[in-house]
Formats: sequence, C-alpha cells, structure tokens
Amino acid sequence: MPPQTQSQTPRLTRTHHPTSTTITSLAFSTKLQTIATTALDGILYITKPSATYKLTGHRGAIYASDIVHEENQIVTGGADGTVRVWKNQV
Repeated sequence: MPPQTQSQTPRLTRTHHPTSTTITSLAFSTKLQTIATTALDGILYITKPSATYKLTGHRGAIYASDIVHEENQIVTGGADGTVRVWKNQV
C-alpha cells in the first residue's frame, strides 16, 4: 500500500513587482540571494534582499534568463538576437 500524503495549500510569502510591463522570464538563486527578472521593456531586473537594480543593454524584449552560480553571472537572451552575460556584482 502506498504511503499516505497530505494535501497542503501553497502559501504566498512575497510579491515582487519590478516592472509594470509583462514579465517574460525569471531565474531564482537562494545561494546568491538573487531574483533575475526580464520583461518586454528590455530591462534585466536584479532583486537582492536590499534593493532592485535595472540593467539595460538589449534592444527590445528579453525572453530568457538564467543564473550561473559558479561564475556569479546572469545570462539573458533577447529579441535583438543577442545573448548577454552579466556579472552579478550588485
């Protein structure tokens, strides 16, 4: 007989609003205490416990993001056809 599981309702612990436009991707790292959020406005939003930072460079929307823990970097891909590597120093 399989073990019994209890149904738990997820509990919202935080709401994050870095931009008023559509969010297209996000990456989360507990190790680096970082949330990387991208949006249609072409800005990479890096949220740390102390503040949110805006990084620009793409021309147009950003559709992909990831955090590379070993290198302390954030990688983004955008509608402008570029992949950008950002040093996570903020």
